[in-house]
Amino acid sequence: MIKITNLQKRYRKAKSFALQDVNLEINQGMYGLLGANGAGKTTLINILTTMSPKTSGEILVNDILYEPGNYPAIRKSIGYVPQEFGMFPNMRIDEIMDYFRILNAVPQLEGSERIKNLLEYLNLSQHADKKFKHLSGGMKRRLSIGLALINDPKIIIADEPTTGVDPNERINIRNLLLDLAETKTVIMSTHIIEDISYTCKELAVLSTGKLMFSGSIGNLLNKYAGFAWEYKTKDENETENIRKQMLVTNIMRENDGIILRILGKDIDIDGAKRIPLSLEDAFILLEGG
Repeated sequence: MIKITNLQKRYRKAKSFALQDVNLEINQGMYGLLGANGAGKTTLINILTTMSPKTSGEILVNDILYEPGNYPAIRKSIGYVPQEFGMFPNMRIDEIMDYFRILNAVPQLEGSERIKNLLEYLNLSQHADKKFKHLSGGMKRRLSIGLALINDPKIIIADEPTTGVDPNERINIRNLLLDLAETKTVIMSTHIIEDISYTCKELAVLSTGKLMFSGSIGNLLNKYAGFAWEYKTKDENETENIRKQMLVTNIMRENDGIILRILGKDIDIDGAKRIPLSLEDAFILLEGG
């Protein structure tokens, strides 16, 4: 378990906090960290991975307190999947995996068996001799997950793991993380709401360094129950007027008319009907519309 209490981060010369009074409890399973660019997600990840010190507050990981003397033990319990990572271009996948085995001080016999299993798990066995410079974006992402698992950590932190990959690869990566979450704590930081909807039951929403919500997706949806509407019209002028006056999140044009998705507690349009709320709807409303 990760327990964060009154966490604050302020950079030198900054006028405002990058993180302010963040309180979270994260247990085994998939946990989503959602927010727009600049929300504070990367700052929180940098602190959790010990790459950046906190300004104040307390963090416990499996009852280990975050302080410099405990960093080596904390690092052994965390596997980090970065959004982007570089590597020597002519190194092969199997060489990269073995290089990280050595860096993580995993014994050769144990590590060789683990690497073999990881390559099979990540569907990279047939590409083990392929050089890094020849890997697709999706293969690099799967490789980065394998590198994070070299020392069999209890916690995986994945930063924007599906950004920039094709739809099929996105599904593959999400399923890999879901499988890992059966026995580990997996934190997925992203601005892609679909990824959170697909994988997580619990999430935290950050905005400009502040925690806007933490808890179950169900509770967040209940918070704004009844706020989503659908309205169908054939009039382009009416569509444009509604778009200018209300919070319209989607316009879909069909052969027999135009369907508008509208957010609001109450809307004054005859014929509009309430529809189920999506996580994207709730996020937009939480951010202030």
